[in-house]
Amino acid sequence: MLGGGALAAAGAAAVGAEVWQSALVFAIVSIALLLLVRPPLKRHYMSGPVHAMNADALLGTRAEVIEHVNADSGLVRIDGGEWSARPARPGLTFTPGEKLVVERIDGPIAFVDSDNPEGN
Repeated sequence: MLGGGALAAAGAAAVGAEVWQSALVFAIVSIALLLLVRPPLKRHYMSGPVHAMNADALLGTRAEVIEHVNADSGLVRIDGGEWSARPARPGLTFTPGEKLVVERIDGPIAFVDSDNPEGN
């Protein structure tokens, strides 16, 4: 936006405008571009889908039990990385090799549940 103002000011100077006139052209064009062009451009670039990042990207993904998971300890593999894990619902335990789903992540601990919660 400021570049457009500078370009307009350079054009004004090229046709013989005085310095104060070039500065005025710069200010007017820059403000006009900021007020008229920036909002639609911002809407256009911010309208895309929001992508989950970091731990939020792992919610709903599959996990495989590496070490027995209970209320006190456990280890699962999620998307190639190893995470400490706990059951998402009290009283559940999972054995190595079981396939689970990540329900939530709290710090370094993934809370997991079975693929079909009705079965447990």
